[in-house]
Amino acid sequence: MLAADVAFSGALMLCWTRILVALQVSDGQQLIPDRDSTLTEHTFPSVSPCFVDDIFGALREDSGTNGELTNSTLTLFGICSVSDNSSGSVLAELAQEIRRNQRNQLKVLYPTAALVSEDEERGSLLLAFDLPQSPLLMLKVVLLLAFETPVAGEDLDVTFTSQSLQPNTQSVCISGETQYLLLTGRSSEGNVPQKWRVSARTKSPDMKQNLKDIFIGGKSGNNISMIPLLLFSGETGTNTR
Repeated sequence: MLAADVAFSGALMLCWTRILVALQVSDGQQLIPDRDSTLTEHTFPSVSPCFVDDIFGALREDSGTNGELTNSTLTLFGICSVSDNSSGSVLAELAQEIRRNQRNQLKVLYPTAALVSEDEERGSLLLAFDLPQSPLLMLKVVLLLAFETPVAGEDLDVTFTSQSLQPNTQSVCISGETQYLLLTGRSSEGNVPQKWRVSARTKSPDMKQNLKDIFIGGKSGNNISMIPLLLFSGETGTNTR
């Protein structure tokens, strides 16, 4: 099982492990291709645990003294607001756990393969993830899309939609200081492999090229540095069914 047990670190560690995800453009009809399909799945090598420490080190350093989220933290994780966004509430719980210096191990699960494709007809990007069999998937899950550096370009309001998300439709706010996108997932019915399919669309149709630039560099065949991972912790890893 591609899982890692990561203890929280008190310092921000600069040890990003670069993973290049080759992207292909499809007609958007099929995310996880059949064996004879011309699309290919891309497998991720193992990721250094200190990469996760970078993420939560940022939460530790940037959250307020009482564990509340600062505006810079909200921006870093693409959170539009705390009050009306479930992702913001989950991020606040994680920040509070870190500020209390709890050393309960954070569970991290990496997809075994991922695919990003473009649906030109609908003006959206389609993300697909193969998830390994794991009992962790029966718990409440956080999907984190992490970039090596903050996202460049104009500000974007993006809507993600999937039956694997809870709620099914969630919004993120991307600016030049955003480096992570946090979405809350739905727990599975059993300990079985899964395929997640997530659609990403800008709220303004005129900005769809900007979204394409972020994920696929504006054209087919480009590589990006993006790591998808699933997070489970003592605060968020509770069954909601």
